[in-house]
Amino acid sequence: MNILGDRLRNDTFGGILNLGTKSWWAPTAANAISTLLQILIIVPIVLAIFGFSIEELLSLKDMAQDPVAMQRRMESLVNDLKDSFSVSWILMGVLAFLVMMVISSWVQYVGLLSVDHSMTNDRQDVGGVLSKSLNKNVINIFLVSLILLLLFTGLIIGVSVLTGLARSAGVGLGVLLGLASMLFVGAFMMRTIIALPLLIFENYSVMGAIKESLRTISLKKGLKYLLFGMLVMMGLSAISLAISLIGSLLAVIPFLGAVISVVLNVMYGGFVMALTSAMMYGIYYKYIGYKTRGDDSSNLEEHLVYEN
Repeated sequence: MNILGDRLRNDTFGGILNLGTKSWWAPTAANAISTLLQILIIVPIVLAIFGFSIEELLSLKDMAQDPVAMQRRMESLVNDLKDSFSVSWILMGVLAFLVMMVISSWVQYVGLLSVDHSMTNDRQDVGGVLSKSLNKNVINIFLVSLILLLLFTGLIIGVSVLTGLARSAGVGLGVLLGLASMLFVGAFMMRTIIALPLLIFENYSVMGAIKESLRTISLKKGLKYLLFGMLVMMGLSAISLAISLIGSLLAVIPFLGAVISVVLNVMYGGFVMALTSAMMYGIYYKYIGYKTRGDDSSNLEEHLVYEN
């Protein structure tokens, strides 16, 4: 078994961080392409929905210096939206959302392919990974993501209703139930974390991948990985804050400052995607992938594969 694969099975968290930092160039390139596509496709749709022209969008920066003018423009925008609200407006919004989800699904696919490539290769192959990512799996990832989004939305609505009922019996009870419910929802959703790797690397169907992920990852394991993910997000938030501060300092440089800020944010987005993909892949490899992606599947008991 390769060293990284062995670490994922015995020191999953350390292996995930190692794998994520090793394979972030392809996700960064995909994130840059995604940003460009969203500017070219999503921004025009959103501008059409809100009734903005390119000239008005560019003038917002100057308008921001005049709070009264900005307030009048926002009031005018709200009134225009009320007057023009229609089915076509809703359809355009749904279209923009779906296109954004498809683009995000492709970026996620690139991340998982890059992580898989890094398992057995020291050098990243950005071009090779990007070329392999252009297939029907993007649509399958989109379908899984959409189903999980609907599931998450349903759980949140259910939790909100229960919390509201509990608050009617007592504020303290409502707060405790709310916190416990949110942890439950987070842990439950983490049980689906290996659905995408199963879909891509094990050729599961869309629903089959979700079911197998739920079967493999218990609620207790889901809670453990949720807490780990929260710790990682705290670290990433600190990095994001540092990038924001750098962007603020660079704002005094008219063009170069904006370019550097965009580059930093694109690289940060690629790094986040690499870590996210590494977490999905690492947990998948720990429980299932070592059988098909590794080179040693003989002795299942000598490694810490199954946890209580």
